[in-house]
Amino acid sequence: FILCTSDPIFIPPILLLHFVLKSPTAAGDSAPGYQKGKKEDEVISVDNFWARLVKGCIVSFINTLQGWGSILLIPSLFTYLSAKGNRFTKQQELLFLVLLYGGAKLVGRVGGIFLIRYVPFRPLQTTLSIIIAVAYLVLSIMQSSLLATVLAMTTANMCYCVTRSELTIMEFDKFYFGTERLVLANGFMAGSGMVGAVFGATAAQFLSSNIAIIITLVLSCVQVGTFFSITEC
Repeated sequence: FILCTSDPIFIPPILLLHFVLKSPTAAGDSAPGYQKGKKEDEVISVDNFWARLVKGCIVSFINTLQGWGSILLIPSLFTYLSAKGNRFTKQQELLFLVLLYGGAKLVGRVGGIFLIRYVPFRPLQTTLSIIIAVAYLVLSIMQSSLLATVLAMTTANMCYCVTRSELTIMEFDKFYFGTERLVLANGFMAGSGMVGAVFGATAAQFLSSNIAIIITLVLSCVQVGTFFSITEC
């Protein structure tokens, strides 16, 4: 149901932006006096556009899957911990949710401002992806430990937010995608992120926490390799 209702939302805008928008050479742009006050747009062309786009869509899909999946995965983990003998009141569980989700992501957003500014894209994102993969590996091994769960999910959510911030910038990066098909690239990256959100939430909701963790771990390893292969940034 989620897939059927999400696809019609982002696919038509991509097609409309790519095929319907008028080009700068339309008749209205060539009207007398139009060009006098208009600065000529900078045209940037890049090699291997489709390879760049595929890499961007892969990391956007996985990153959003990690973020949206954690929204439903965290309650599932506490349900699992409760079944293993860790008893939580409703207030304690809500406090953990605030700290692991809201607090960790707030720290990640603020810290990302400085990391993105001073650390190059490729080493930063590859390192963050490795940290996320290690966090889910620890979670898969020590899922019954409250301390391991708290530390792993806090670390993963902080790293997710830093990566999400830079991927949002990447969607509009004319030096990475070029100017000729920048709108097309932005639409596909945004669409792949939406699909990732659907898959992440679906896996966390309908699969067991163990399987959801393994899926996220495997995809996080794919993300490491993909970020490492992005040599253009």
